[in-house]
Amino acid sequence: MTTRWSDVRRSKVPDEAAAQESGRALREALALSEIRTARGITQVMMARALETTQGSVSALEHRQDVFLSSLREYIEALGGELELTAVFDDDRIPVVIGEHPTA
Repeated sequence: MTTRWSDVRRSKVPDEAAAQESGRALREALALSEIRTARGITQVMMARALETTQGSVSALEHRQDVFLSSLREYIEALGGELELTAVFDDDRIPVVIGEHPTA
């Protein structure tokens, strides 16, 4: 049995409600600079904590694509902890990258 490409593509497109929820979550998410500002930290202070330059902090905050390791270092420099979760229709699964959870 063969499957038409249009059927495959249609099955991969999220339904209207899922697309709206995803869009809402993205609109409510804070940019890195907003998180930093809300914590009362300047780019210069972040640069010191990350042992880099203010320009590098600015570049990181404006990137569209950030390495998870860089994001983790940034959040930890703010005094936080980065958590990553895979979200499915009926489940939320914490994702561990680069280290194995203790058993």
